[in-house]
Amino acid sequence: MTHITPRQREAVPELAPMLQMVEASMGFLPTSMMTMAHWPELTQAFGGLGATILN
Repeated sequence: MTHITPRQREAVPELAPMLQMVEASMGFLPTSMMTMAHWPELTQAFGGLGATILN
């Protein structure tokens, strides 16, 4: 059980393009991404790091 409840996609529409990219490249959307979505700037920075690594 997590200590921080992951956010729902509908709650962070500004992250939709990045979340779709992560899901397309990994085949799933990690719970950690939605947990970080409580702080959208952190999610975007982490997504940028992941994109750099995967490319």
